[in-house]
Amino acid sequence: MMRSTLVPVLTALLCLTACDRKGARAADFDSATAVALKPPIGAPTLPPGASSVARISSFDVGHQLAKDNSLVGGAGGQFATTDSIMVTVRADHVTAQDHISVRLRTGNHTVDSSNVVAPAADSTGSSVVGFRFRSAKGWAKGAYQLEVFLGAASQGVKDFKIAQ
Repeated sequence: MMRSTLVPVLTALLCLTACDRKGARAADFDSATAVALKPPIGAPTLPPGASSVARISSFDVGHQLAKDNSLVGGAGGQFATTDSIMVTVRADHVTAQDHISVRLRTGNHTVDSSNVVAPAADSTGSSVVGFRFRSAKGWAKGAYQLEVFLGAASQGVKDFKIAQ
């Protein structure tokens, strides 16, 4: 009885062992694939989980822009009627055909807007654009919204107030 069950089990084990050895091993395929998919030397690399699709990764409103179009003193949510409103927009993987637009709205009324062609990206694939909004008459007090577009697609909205 023991012999009748031992023979089929041993035969199955031998077959599995033989089948496992045929052809390329999984490790060989993985290393060959990694070499084939490796980007050329000097090509920018994306961080894990990053996408190469053009998008607006962040934007903020503040009181002052630096030379690199970043906000000096951080983002602000409240302005005086005589303040200039500065906006910084970080875009990833944009090309010279992409347009970045910013609209300042109060309610359903667009108060001001600006549109630029995306600047060249840095080595990480990002571009930073600064927008400056001034009002010759002064801003009306109230709640405002900043909306950013990449092409015709809205990329998000931020609220801020003009209070003084």
